[in-house]
Amino acid sequence: MQKIETPFVLFLNNDTEVLKNDWLLQMLGTLLLDERIGAVGAKLLFPDGRTQHSGVILGLNDFTAGHANLSLPGDDSGYRNSNRALRNCAAVTAACLLTRTALFREVGGFDEKHFPIAYNDVDYCLKILAKGYRIAQAPDAVLLHYQGASRGHIFHSNAEYASRAHLRRMWSPILCRDPYSNPNLSLRGGNSHIRSHPHGKRILFVSHNLEYEGASLSLLELAIKLKERNCHVEVACSRSGPLAEMYKTHDIPLHIGAGSGQHPVLDLARDDFDILFLNTITLAALLHSEDIAAHPIVWCIRESEYDYYAQTLPQFSPQLFSKASRVLFVSNATREIYSDLDRGHFATIYNGIDIAKIDEYAARSDREALRKELHIDSLDTVITIIGTICPRKGQREFVLTAIDLLKYTPHRLQFLLIGGRTQSPYEEEVQDTIARSGFADRIRIIPKTHDIHRYYASTDIFVCNSSIESFPRVILEAMAWRLPIVSTDVFGISEQLQHEGEALLIPPQNPSALRAALRRLIEDPKLRTTLGKGARKQVEHSFGIERMIDQYEELFGALSSS
Repeated sequence: MQKIETPFVLFLNNDTEVLKNDWLLQMLGTLLLDERIGAVGAKLLFPDGRTQHSGVILGLNDFTAGHANLSLPGDDSGYRNSNRALRNCAAVTAACLLTRTALFREVGGFDEKHFPIAYNDVDYCLKILAKGYRIAQAPDAVLLHYQGASRGHIFHSNAEYASRAHLRRMWSPILCRDPYSNPNLSLRGGNSHIRSHPHGKRILFVSHNLEYEGASLSLLELAIKLKERNCHVEVACSRSGPLAEMYKTHDIPLHIGAGSGQHPVLDLARDDFDILFLNTITLAALLHSEDIAAHPIVWCIRESEYDYYAQTLPQFSPQLFSKASRVLFVSNATREIYSDLDRGHFATIYNGIDIAKIDEYAARSDREALRKELHIDSLDTVITIIGTICPRKGQREFVLTAIDLLKYTPHRLQFLLIGGRTQSPYEEEVQDTIARSGFADRIRIIPKTHDIHRYYASTDIFVCNSSIESFPRVILEAMAWRLPIVSTDVFGISEQLQHEGEALLIPPQNPSALRAALRRLIEDPKLRTTLGKGARKQVEHSFGIERMIDQYEELFGALSSS
């Protein structure tokens, strides 16, 4: 690009083939129609004549972007003639893109660092849209595109997931609402069918437990929000737990097992529910029931340990995945682990968090008063880890790091482990380590609690030290609380957080890396503030509760209407 002197520049893949001789004249003529047109795209066809590209729609592919009219016959007019008409759109593919050279340089061209393979064209188009230019789709510039012949297919690869995450991070507001697309159209597929809603539909949520845990709490919020949107929701669980009272508070019918060993859903499935939602892989055995299999089923997999569950779950079989209408994941990294079982019915919906609820709690809370109640001195730097105390959460390494920091740093520190009372050998080992350290007043285990936010409000640094996760809710909560985060970079966590911009990400099972990252934040309050602000911005842009509910609503609507 540095040597180009022409006023316009064409980007053209080497896996394209010209079909019409005037293709470039069509694109150039379109660009010259208006000086505020910044880029023009072509109509691209697969070798069999189906449409590969006729513009880009924002919001497709897990709230990123995708091609309009994908796989329609090339001569099909598409929705409102979108496959034949000269029109504005939010972006076009750089497989064949004509743009103004000066404009390309002005906005910094393609971002090769964050989009080395995919979505660099969408990012570029959004940058010039932000400058006040328009993007046009030229329908009479027609080429074949042997998609993937140049670079190989990268869909569902780690590189693509990373690029998607950064695109959402940079452009989340516009990705939620394409200015050139009808908001009543579905974002599942690019062929412009009307969005379905599950209003009035009966949805039975089956929970694996009713404890204060991420998966159970996420299901609770989902049920509450869908009820607010006029869905009829009920919940079934084999045993009761602390969350039962919260379902009662929100007037959501809850069915608890009677202790006979039979799950209540086996009786409820004979009722006329429109959708059954199974929460976590641990409910796999229920898919053997013919009554359950007779319904549209959404099976939500929140666990990244496929091999472990395949070996230990009673009646587990890979064939059970074919019995679900949709297999849903909360992170793409976890989805990739199960990819061999995908028959085109896998989907990803990220967990969301009710940020407004957290802000309301913060507004009515007095941080110093809370810390006093928790026996935390105003001068202490509080470092907190939240989660059931178990080996995969890494609390033992957290405690060993805490002991080391308390011995060798001059700072006043307190370490809180929220999630105790599991009565497991691992927790007893953690307790013994604390007792022998001589720092029992500085390292404390707190039982599981419904009022978790009083601890976020009292915390200065948040830690996730897990070796296995999917898309942890506690990280979203810490982000909403503007906390600086140190986290292991495992599975879907890098889809939540960007290293250095929103958190310090470290390798799993690496106490020295944890110690170094914590020491860095303890000694640099300015960095703590920067990371906290970055994390808050990211959770606002990408992981709000309403966006998550929109996606579930569309998923359930499509299933119930089919």
